Amino acid sequence: LKIDTLRSDDLMFDLNKEKIEGSLDIGTSSIKGLKLKKGKIEALDLREIKTGVIVNGNIEDYLTVNEELKTIIDNLDLKNKEIVVSIPIQNFFIKFFQISDVEEKERRALIVNELEDIVPNFDSNEFVTDYVDLGPSKIVSSESESSQINVMAITIPKNRVNELVEVLVTLKTKPVRIVPDFISIFNLVQMEKEFIDIEETESIMFIDVGSESTKIFFEMGGQFKFYRIVSLGGNDITSIIERFYNIDRERAEEEKKKLELLAEKDTYSDEDKEVFKEIEDLINELEDSIKISIDYYKAQENVPQIDRVFLTGGSTLLKGFKQIIEKDFDVEIETIDIARYFSHSMDEEDLDEFPAQRVAALIGNVITEVSLK
Repeated sequence: LKIDTLRSDDLMFDLNKEKIEGSLDIGTSSIKGLKLKKGKIEALDLREIKTGVIVNGNIEDYLTVNEELKTIIDNLDLKNKEIVVSIPIQNFFIKFFQISDVEEKERRALIVNELEDIVPNFDSNEFVTDYVDLGPSKIVSSESESSQINVMAITIPKNRVNELVEVLVTLKTKPVRIVPDFISIFNLVQMEKEFIDIEETESIMFIDVGSESTKIFFEMGGQFKFYRIVSLGGNDITSIIERFYNIDRERAEEEKKKLELLAEKDTYSDEDKEVFKEIEDLINELEDSIKISIDYYKAQENVPQIDRVFLTGGSTLLKGFKQIIEKDFDVEIETIDIARYFSHSMDEEDLDEFPAQRVAALIGNVITEVSLK
């Protein structure tokens, strides 16, 4: 999955692109926006949203989402501007399979046939579909004489896209591209690799810990290799705190931000120790899923190790989480330097308010529009 073929502007969810001037990232726990000017990020905005407003990528409370989007659009002056929008991967069906290496029109027909078999209620007239060519398949098909290629097919119900576009158009914006969030993160890291000495043969793992789930995916030399979604996220830690201390969700979220996962617990009360024990069990479960994914990737690609790791997602900001991953997997977490994409210098206060882990997809949406001059 090469950088030039996975760029989000190559996906079919494109609606008459002209000049991109902004970006929105609609997540489960927050909605974020940015404004571009002369190829640089001029301003960012972030609005927290309550649990239940967006669930598994689905907007459950359109009124709240509409209000928060309006605030961001007004704050960033995005009215009548062309924007790119990323939404959670859960909105999409993403499937990997191999097909005959034929002409474009025939490829798309083969992909539709495959999706009809593996996506519930799939109808090519009711879904928007695109694919990425992952290169020649190592597996020889006994059913076909032509060479085979691996593809990643991405499809989403049209009504899901239309609902979102309708909201954004009502708010006077011009959405020109709808992108799965993980593709935006992938694209940002491809740009970051321009500044990091990474060899083409190095294996890179992405761990994106969101509110509801964790996405784990791998690439080598700009080629997307494998991904997995684990149903564990920051909300699970919030629920533990909420339940043990009998406090409301909002306060539990605040307490979660104060957690120090590597703190000495000798002076903790028995109740605090119980809370930390359950949180540690949860992180161990997540680490087990990461290990299983690594082992599968290494076996599939016949590589000895993971060379680089990028962490994204607000939940990776928990104090001590990065150090736990580095120690347990014997890796060093790479740093994403978002400051290079801004029109102004970012101070510590800016970086605290908009940490790279939280705005990776937002910036990745427009990374091909950003000038590094």
